[in-house]
Amino acid sequence: SALLDNGSPILLDSRGSFDNLPFEIVGRLQLQHRSGTWNEWFLNFNDGTIGIIGQYVDTAAAEESSGGAYYLTRMDGTVVDTIPFPNQPMDPEGTWTITRKSGNNSSMMGMNIPLRPSTESAWFPTRQKVTGRTSAYSLLIVGLKDDTLRQFSAPATSVSITEEQRDSIFEAEVAGVGKDWEKAVREIAKPSQIPTTWPAWSGVAVDRHSRIWVGRPGAKGAVTTLDVFTPEGVLLGAVPAPAPRILNGVWTRDRVYLRDETEEGLPRIRVFRIDTLGAKGP
Repeated sequence: SALLDNGSPILLDSRGSFDNLPFEIVGRLQLQHRSGTWNEWFLNFNDGTIGIIGQYVDTAAAEESSGGAYYLTRMDGTVVDTIPFPNQPMDPEGTWTITRKSGNNSSMMGMNIPLRPSTESAWFPTRQKVTGRTSAYSLLIVGLKDDTLRQFSAPATSVSITEEQRDSIFEAEVAGVGKDWEKAVREIAKPSQIPTTWPAWSGVAVDRHSRIWVGRPGAKGAVTTLDVFTPEGVLLGAVPAPAPRILNGVWTRDRVYLRDETEEGLPRIRVFRIDTLGAKGP
């Protein structure tokens, strides 16, 4: 059956990190009952483990329920933490709503349109959070109760996306939904709906020294350069990104561990060293 759109800020294919461990939202389950709906989102962590984010939503108040408390649990049912989400307006032009029919049944799926402005976040070892919207190069450091501690920003230049890049990004999105959904996706989603410029920044990570790493787009794609900030948001400098998905890795004090695949499709772990030789700051 079709999913009820309850204005949740959590969308399929969204990415984030918990305890410095990146994850991706890969599935959603919704149960409807007399009092409202129960929603769960399934997370794939980069270490291969699985988590579940759940929230109770009152149908009568669905339009006002984009915030509230979400519960992160593991597969054994242990509640790992509660995650407060601030109320934020949904971008009606930022998603593809895909409906697939099979006999008398229908299924609905929401997909983020690639490169549309999104909220990206990473957590400090102290459980504070750095977060921001990719539409502008301005980020917030917030406390445990989402109180703003400081704001920092950096200059950003507009970088165009070639038509070839847009087509490649679109085909990658279609391939990611699987064969069962491919036809339905192509009926709704079009490459022309993907923006013609990259976001001001593309992702963020925090290492175990609490340094902040922000990915900027460029000739090599969404994450071409990494800007490095102190825990207070002071810009230290910039370095070339060693891999497109480097921000999805596990960041420690002096290493980044990134799970990806070889050209033959075999899984591997790549290890990158964080070299601070000659760098200023912590």
